[in-house]
Amino acid sequence: MIFTGNFSNLEKYKKAGYVPVSIARYPIKNYFGATYTKLAPSKDMLHMGEVEYRKRYAQILSGLNKSEVLNELSKMGSNIVLICYEKEGEFCHRNLVAEWLSEVTGEIKELGDMKPKKVESNQISCF
Repeated sequence: MIFTGNFSNLEKYKKAGYVPVSIARYPIKNYFGATYTKLAPSKDMLHMGEVEYRKRYAQILSGLNKSEVLNELSKMGSNIVLICYEKEGEFCHRNLVAEWLSEVTGEIKELGDMKPKKVESNQISCF
């Protein structure tokens, strides 16, 4: 399966058994994990506004073959996390990648900070 996430949670992903794969143009310092630069934005895109960025990134994706990308990513592991810098909920190219690939794979989920979600229950406790 493929997931998305960010560098700030790198160690959590590794401890949980995921295989982080950087799709950033420039991974964080001391990152020695897998990279997949075909999905990285170009250097000049790093300072663009969102509208122009989306247009340019769509051009990058249109030049790639989804089946080939998925095949190459699958060789990196079975539960990979495509990672870059932005926090969960912020605009980021990994969300565009997830949307693009999900047309073939089905939904690609953001792992986020991996904190357990508090489940509210209306059930009365007997203890």
